[in-house]
This record gives sequence, structure tokens and C-alpha cells, in this order.
Amino acid sequence: MSHAQSHQPSLGDSFFLSHEALLAILEDGREVLETKGSLLSVLFIELSNGKCSMSPVKMPGNSELKYRMFQALGKTIRSQKGAIKEAVLLCETWMVNAQEVPDATKYMPSQHPCRYEAIVLMGRNADKTRSVSVIQKFTRDEHNAPVWSEPQVSIREAHTKGLVAKGLLDALFDD
Repeated sequence: MSHAQSHQPSLGDSFFLSHEALLAILEDGREVLETKGSLLSVLFIELSNGKCSMSPVKMPGNSELKYRMFQALGKTIRSQKGAIKEAVLLCETWMVNAQEVPDATKYMPSQHPCRYEAIVLMGRNADKTRSVSVIQKFTRDEHNAPVWSEPQVSIREAHTKGLVAKGLLDALFDD
């Protein structure tokens, strides 16, 4: 059983959106990346009836197609399985820190000279009272094996101030 699947929430707890569950999912992602050299995107969902699932997601090439795919995926899940309580997306990606790099948006992150690789988890619940992000940057050694930095974990509660951009998971919950 994977670390992520062994997490058992307490009554009323978020299944995937707790600090413990996020770090377990991240650990599983790191193990896959170390073993296979890359990581497929995986969507973790808890339904309002308490059932959970995880599914690989093949991501289209551009942001608009990704957003539409998540809208369609959410509509299908809701019509076939019921309301989505919470969701977390795990993926491997290229990133550029816009606060540290001038002209960060001049290039696609995968083409930017100051890019870095990272495993990213994004999550939120249906009523928008909790959103999470985990970013674990890594470099590669001379054998192409990942060298991990310290993960950055952010869990925002409804009362937390700060800019929250509309993302793929919002599309999943949209009607």
C-alpha cells in the first residue's frame, strides 16, 4: 500500500488536504520519479460520499486545453459518481519564480533559462475553505537522479489573506 493510501483521516478531517496526507503523496511521487525518471500527473479525489480515487491524467499541451479537460472531467465525475468534496493534483513540471526572475513570463517555463524542475501538488475542497500547494524543487546529478530541495508546503484556510489564482482544480469543481 502506498503512503498516500495508508493515510486515515479522523472524523470530519480532510482526506487528501491535510499536511500529513500531502507529504505522503509527495513521498510517493518522489519514489516514482526516482525509480522511473519521470512522473505522470495523478488526480486524487474524495467524493462527498467518502469514497476516494486516484487516476492518472494525461495533460494536454496548453493551458486552455487543460482547463477545458478539467471542466469535462469534473462534469463526468459529478454525473457518474456524485459531488466532489476535495481534489489534489500531483504533477512534475518546469517552474520559474516570477518574483525572483525578471521577464519570467517572456518564455514558457520549460524554455526559460532560469527554470527549475519540481514536483507540485495543488489541492482544494469544494466549499473553498481550504486550498493547498506543495512545491518540491529538484536538480539532477551527474547520473540524472533527482537531488531534492526542502518542500514548500502552503495550506490556506478560508480566513487566510492572499491572492489565489483560478486554476485547474477550480475547473474541476465548476458546474
